[in-house]
Amino acid sequence: MRKVTVALLASAYVCLALTAALLIWRNGGGWAAGTAVLIGALGLLFGVHGLFARQLGDGGLKSELANLREAWWRPSPPTPCNARRI
Repeated sequence: MRKVTVALLASAYVCLALTAALLIWRNGGGWAAGTAVLIGALGLLFGVHGLFARQLGDGGLKSELANLREAWWRPSPPTPCNARRI
C-alpha cells in the first residue's frame, strides 16, 4: 500500500509541476522559463514530501528506540534454569 501511495503522490507532483510549467511557457515566459519552473516545482514538491515523510518516520523510530532501551534495562525474571545455575 505504501508503494502505491508514493507512486500516486509522485504522479500528482509531476502533474502539478507540468501544469505550472505549461502556464509559464504559454503565457510568454518561453521554454527556458517553463523548464526552470518544471524543475523548481518538482524539487520543491519532492523536498516538502521528504520533510513530511522524515518527520513522520522519526516519531515511529523514536518510540521503537525507547521500547528497546526499556527492554534492555529491565531485568529479566529468574527462570528455573537460571535458578539452578546460581
